[in-house]
Amino acid sequence: MYKSGFNFLYINSNIRNFFIGAVIFIISGILLEKYIRELKYDGTNISSAG
Repeated sequence: MYKSGFNFLYINSNIRNFFIGAVIFIISGILLEKYIRELKYDGTNISSAG
């Protein structure tokens, strides 16, 4: 009984960690996209000159 409860908690923590990782991944992806977009706008002169 104790072991099954422990396994249940372990599975829940894995799911929670997965969701936290997914949220962090999505947020970082959005921020990275914004950063790349700004970098592209800022670097147009540099890329055209090169």
